[in-house]
Amino acid sequence: MDVRQLRQFLHLAEALSRLGLTVVWFSSDYVFDGLAEAYPDDAPDDAMTTPLNEYGRQKAEVERLLPEVCQGNCLILRLGKVYGTTPGDGSLLDEMATLLLAGREVRAGRDQIFCQIHVEDLAAAVLALQAAGARGLFNLCAPGARSRLDIARLVARTFGAPEGLVRAISLDDLGERFQRPKRVVLETRRLAAMLADMPGLCFRPLEQAAQELADAYAARGRVAELCHVCGAEGLLPLPGLDGLGLVSSDCRPLDFRCQLALCPACGVVQKRVDETWRVVVARIYDEYCIYHQSGGQEQPVFLAGGGACARSDRLLDWALEQADLPEQGRLADVGCGNGGFLRAFAERRPGWRLCGLEWGGRHQEAVLDIPGVAEFSPEGLAGLDDLTNLGGRLDALVLVHALEHLPEPRAALARLHDSLEPGGLLLVLVPDHASNPFDLLIADHCTHFSAGSLRRELVRAGFAVEALAEGTAIAKELAVLARRVERAGPAAPPVLDMPSTTDIAEARQRAEQGVGFLGAVLVQARAAARQAPVGVFGTSIGGVWLAAQLGPAVAFFVDEDEDRVGRELMGLPVLAPGQVAAGATVILPLAPAVAQAVLRRFAPRFPGVRWLVGGSG
Repeated sequence: MDVRQLRQFLHLAEALSRLGLTVVWFSSDYVFDGLAEAYPDDAPDDAMTTPLNEYGRQKAEVERLLPEVCQGNCLILRLGKVYGTTPGDGSLLDEMATLLLAGREVRAGRDQIFCQIHVEDLAAAVLALQAAGARGLFNLCAPGARSRLDIARLVARTFGAPEGLVRAISLDDLGERFQRPKRVVLETRRLAAMLADMPGLCFRPLEQAAQELADAYAARGRVAELCHVCGAEGLLPLPGLDGLGLVSSDCRPLDFRCQLALCPACGVVQKRVDETWRVVVARIYDEYCIYHQSGGQEQPVFLAGGGACARSDRLLDWALEQADLPEQGRLADVGCGNGGFLRAFAERRPGWRLCGLEWGGRHQEAVLDIPGVAEFSPEGLAGLDDLTNLGGRLDALVLVHALEHLPEPRAALARLHDSLEPGGLLLVLVPDHASNPFDLLIADHCTHFSAGSLRRELVRAGFAVEALAEGTAIAKELAVLARRVERAGPAAPPVLDMPSTTDIAEARQRAEQGVGFLGAVLVQARAAARQAPVGVFGTSIGGVWLAAQLGPAVAFFVDEDEDRVGRELMGLPVLAPGQVAAGATVILPLAPAVAQAVLRRFAPRFPGVRWLVGGSG
C-alpha cells in the first residue's frame, strides 16, 4: 500500500463512517518488533508499535489514523496467524501436513513464536464483537502462543508422520531480507472482557484443529478403498511394493512408498489413489522434465533385427498398418509432451490439422512450431472442450503413455469417445507390467492395465477394438487401435465381457510375480555391489531405480542410446557398452526378455565385462 492507496482507503473509511457503518480493519502482529515479553490490547494504541518491515509500518499507520478519520466508529483487530482445516487450503497446518504426507522435510523455527486463530473462530468473533457494539482496538487470537516448531511437531504426531521429518531451525537460518518479529505474544484482556457474557463463543486449541485436519484428510483418503477405475469396493492389497523405492515417469528417484491393489470387480491392478499420492504426483508434474537424460530427444526403441528408431515412428508405422488414414483430417494428441508423436504424424500426413494437449504449458512453443499444429492446450484432457481452431469433433485421438496416469480412466475414455466423430480412431499406448514389472515402480502410473482389462474398458466406453498388440508393436507396451461406435443408449447397454474369477486370479498372480521379480533384482544387485562398485545398464526407469537403491555402490551407467552416452545422470557418467573396462560388473535391470536380448548382443562382443541379468538368480 503506497501513500496514494493509503489516502484512498482512509477516504473510503471516512465515507463509510459518515453513513453510520462501522469500519472493521484487520491489522497484524507485525506492528511489533517482538522484543517485549507480551503485547496487551489495553495499552495506548500506538505505545508499543515498533514494526520491523514495511508491511508492519503500513498496518501501524492505519491503526494510528483510522480512529480519527472514523471519529471512533471503527473496530481494529490485531491478528497473529490465521489458519484453516480444509485439506489443500495451504494455510499454517495444511502447509505442514502436505509436506509430511509427501515424506518431505518441514523446516520450522524454534524461535518463531506467535498466536493463532482458526478462520471460522475469527469470523464468529468478529460477528460477536459487532453485535456487542465493540469499538477500538482488540488483539484477536486464541489463548497462548506457540512456536512454529511446536506446531510442526504437533501436526506430525497427529498425522502419524515421523517427527524426524520436522527440522528445527532458527528464523535467522532462512536468510530472508524481509525482517519479521520472532516472538509476539498477544494478550487479549479487552477481548476477554468484551466476550465474557458470550459463553458460547470459544476458540479451538491447536490440538483440536490438527485433529480436524487429519480427519478431513482421512475422509478424503477413504476413496483409496474404492477402485478408481470402476468405483467398486473391497480392493485386494498386493503386498511388497511399499517396501521398494519408486521413481517418477520422467526417471527421477523418489523418497515415496505406496501400496498396490487389485480390483476384484474390473480386474485392474492399481496404486491406491489417496491424498498422499495426489500430493506427490502434483509435485512430480510441477517439476517434470521429459527425456532429460538425452536433452529432450525422444527415447528410441531398439528393433529385433537391429537398429533403432523413435518410439513415435514405430507406433505410427504399426497404426498405419492397421488402418488406412485419409490424407486430411483432424487429430489431437492428449499428453503430447514436447510433440514427438505430432512431429512424426505431420511428416506422414501433412494435410491433417493437429492439436497438442498437455498438462502445463512448458512445451507450448515447441509443439506449436510443428507443421500442421493449429492449437495447443495446457489443460490436458479438459482442453478437448475448448478447441476452437480444429472445428467440431475429431477424426483421431492419440494417448501415448497418458491413460495410465489418469486417476479416473473410465471417465476419460467416455470424454474421448464424445470428442470423436462416429467412426473416429483412438490410438492408445500404455505400459505392459506383465512383460515389464519395472512399470509398477513408476509412482505417477496409477493404473496398470492388462490387455484384457484395457479392451474391456474401451468396449465399455463405446469403442470397437480393431487391433491390440501385446509387445509386438513396441516391446513391453500394449498398443491399441479402436474406433468409436455409437452407443446403443441406456435402454440397451453394451454387452460386456466381464472378468472371470480366473482372470482376477491371473491378474493377481502377474502383479505378485512382478513385485517378486523386482525384489529379486534388488537382492541380487546388492549382493554384487558388496563385492565391488558396479555399473547399471540403462538410464530409464529400471536403471534410475536401481542406482537410487544401491547409492554409492554404483560407479557409472551404461546405455546404447547415442543421445545419452557422454552425459551424466545422478552425478554419474553414462558410458557406451564399448567404454566399460574389462573386469567391471554391469547389472541389467531390464524386463526379462529385453535383458536377454541385450545380453546376446553385448556378451560376445565384450567378454571381459561381467553382464549380470537382474533377477536371474
